[in-house]
Formats: sequence, C-alpha cells, structure tokens
Amino acid sequence: MSRLSDLLVAIGAALRDARGEAQARIFTEVRVELDRFDLGDPAFIADPYPLLGALREAAPIFWYERTGQWMVTRFALVQEVLRDRRMGRVYEHRYTHAELGKPEPDPRWQAFRDHERWSLLQLEPPDHTRIRSLLTKVFTPTAVAALRPSIEARAERLLGTCVERGRFELLADYAQPFSVGVICSMLGVPEADAPQLLDWSHAIVKMYELTATDAQKQAATQAAAEFMDYTRAVIADKRRRPDELPKPVKDNKVVEMASVVLPTILVLVVFTWGFKAYVKLFTAPPDSYEIQVRARQWSWEFEYPNGSRSFGELHVPVDRPVRLVMNSQDVLHSFFVPAFRVKMDVLPNRYTSVWFQATKPGEFDLFCTEYCGTAHSGISTRNLRRKGAR
Repeated sequence: MSRLSDLLVAIGAALRDARGEAQARIFTEVRVELDRFDLGDPAFIADPYPLLGALREAAPIFWYERTGQWMVTRFALVQEVLRDRRMGRVYEHRYTHAELGKPEPDPRWQAFRDHERWSLLQLEPPDHTRIRSLLTKVFTPTAVAALRPSIEARAERLLGTCVERGRFELLADYAQPFSVGVICSMLGVPEADAPQLLDWSHAIVKMYELTATDAQKQAATQAAAEFMDYTRAVIADKRRRPDELPKPVKDNKVVEMASVVLPTILVLVVFTWGFKAYVKLFTAPPDSYEIQVRARQWSWEFEYPNGSRSFGELHVPVDRPVRLVMNSQDVLHSFFVPAFRVKMDVLPNRYTSVWFQATKPGEFDLFCTEYCGTAHSGISTRNLRRKGAR
C-alpha cells in the first residue's frame, strides 16, 4: 500500500509540474504577443492582421497598459460586449471623470469635445434614441429611394469627366467627389463647399488616432470649431430660406393601428383556412374502412377488418373512405399511389396513417418511393378498387 501511495504522489507531482510548465509557456507566448502589440507602429498599421490573429489565439481578453483599456479579441466576446446594456462608449452622462479615476480632459481641445458631444457614435440612450428617431423620420426608405436618380446622374457625370481626362485617380478624382457631393445634396449644403468640408473631415479624424501629436490635435480642434460655426450658419440660413426637403412623417395612430391589425387579421384568416384544410386532409372520417399495412424488404402486406390478408395487392371499396394504418418491419419505406395523390412515409417502431376515397373501380400502381435496399425497385404492387370490401 505504501508503494502505491508513493507512486500516486509522484504522479500527482509530475502532473502539477507539467501543468505549471504549460501555463508558464502559454503566459510567455501571450506576453510576447502583447509586447509586440503597438497600435501606433507603422508596420502594424500597414498590415495589422497577422498580429491581431496571434493575439486572438493567445488571449481572448487582456489589459493594454499603453491606453489603459481592456482589449477583447474574439468575435463572440466582442458581440457580447456590444450587446451588453451595461457597457457603453462614454460615461460622462452618468459619472464624472473623478468618480472613475480619470484625469480631467485637456482644456486645449474643448472645441473638439463640443463637436463630438452630440455625435451619434458617442451617445448613449436616451439621447441617442431621441436623435436617431428624428433622423429616421426624414431618411425614410421612400425619401432615400427618391435620391436614386440624382445619385445615378452624379455618378455618370463624374465618370464622364474622368473618361475625358483619359487618366484619373480613382479615389481623388471619383470616389471622394462622389461621396462628398451626395452627402452635400442630402444635407442641403452647397456643393461648392465640398472641398472645405473634406479638409475639415481629414483634420478632425486625426484626433481619433492613438498617436496624434499636439499639432494634429490643434488642427483637429480648429477644424471642429470652424465646422460648428459653418453648420450654425447653414442652419440659420435654412431657417430663413427652407429647402424643399421631405417632410417628417407625423404620428397617425389610425394608420399605425391599421398597419398592425389588418395584416394580423389576414394572417389569422389564412392560418385558419390552411389549418382546417390540414385537419381535413389528415383526419379520416369516423366510418372509414381501416386496413393495416406492413412494409418490409421488399413487399407490402395488407390486413383487412375481417382478418383476411393480401400480399402484393391492395383491395379497397369504392365510394367509401379508406384509412391505412402503416408501420415498417425493418427500414424506412414510403407508400405512394400516384393516381390517388396519396403519399406517406412508413417508419419502423412507429405508426403512420393516411386516408383516401376511391371514386371508381380500376387497377392502379402502388410504389415505395424511399430507397429501402438493393431490391427497392421491386417493391411495387397493384391497387384494385372494387365495389365491395373484402
């Protein structure tokens, strides 16, 4: 017994050492990848995917010292974070910087923060919900679809200009003028101001970079201040001379209720109609002539109410409902009479049923439509309709 105990202790110690070595190796690999992770590295910016892939494999979540943030690397976790109502992009609507242990913002960039204050990307409910609802009332699918002809004409006009040049830069000569022009037309801003808007945009987005210099931050702040002044002037001008913009859709309780109630009633009517047809199709009448059907490789056996049986031929009465109660003795089969438009799977260890009513005497083919073995093609028989039941 002592030898066995000593052996178990030795095995346990070896396993702990192996597990510790594995954990240390994994920790070292994660540490190496984290040391390589630098969001401002030009090589990383040029091709971030190899390092991001390595981080995703090494660590699903880690603390990034350089920015003071938790980083989540895998899709499922990122999706959970984005869906979690407790998470958000900003916190100033609920907490002060001091409450979260954060320093006060640099007053030099106040204009930029004023610019971002009402950005939908930086808002949380209820402000985000309120402003988004205002936008959705204007940019409805109908209003956006109405812009299609003018957008197509703009695209053709720009392409024509590029073709005339013979040589052009896709982004600078086509993509940027096209996108900025469309945005200007949607917002009612003069297209002559598009180059200035583009310059402001290029300067402002530099503030989002983790390695922005003070000069870039100053340029972004100045651009944000100038853009806000420009926007206020445009709004004041539009109030004096309104454009022919789509009118916001006003609430109409009658229309809203009708759009909900009428489709619901229609769905219920169609459902009830279909359900009644389904019940009628699969529920045999009470006075049905019941026949027991047994399928096997590779034949059909039919047992009638009087106890008699037939093999290879099914005899049914005319002008009387017939109900077939079926099961399989071995594998999956399928009962099919094309002339009757009747088909039902026949399963082992389970009963299925189907019913029909013959309307005239005759002989008709009966098949198995489920491959049930090498002699599957031979499992066919005749269906005889006669005036009297056996």
